[in-house]
Amino acid sequence: MSCDNFPTCLILIIDNKVIGHCKISLVPKLNGSCFIESVVIDSEYRYRGLGSILLRGTEDYVLTKNIKSIYLATKGQEQFYQKNGYYNCEPIDLWDCRAVSKPIDVIRKKYTHKEKCSGPPPPPLPNLFSFKKSKITTSKTYMVKHL
Repeated sequence: MSCDNFPTCLILIIDNKVIGHCKISLVPKLNGSCFIESVVIDSEYRYRGLGSILLRGTEDYVLTKNIKSIYLATKGQEQFYQKNGYYNCEPIDLWDCRAVSKPIDVIRKKYTHKEKCSGPPPPPLPNLFSFKKSKITTSKTYMVKHL
């Protein structure tokens, strides 16, 4: 493991050689949830069950951090994850862009107050974020496992 905090990376070592890697991040909007960003096994060591071993080790590790749901996105490895107990789910918003809306509002207020100045007033600031509830579109398959 690279550190005790998230994001973190777990590695699988055989004979003093790193042959597997898994990167894990928290999902800001879903308490008790994480997102597996990558699971990689060295090509020389594939098809020996080591990916499943790394995944189980990852699940055991996140349980010690009080995480009960693991999400991931994949393209082409759905059978591997299904074999390991994951099932398809709706795409999730990983980054929670709404967290920056308050500072944008503060910026708007700061620059819209009346001051004496020469020349025409500046144009209004653009609406940088649209917060309409929209469905996430992706070519990847999102999956989840509840521990």
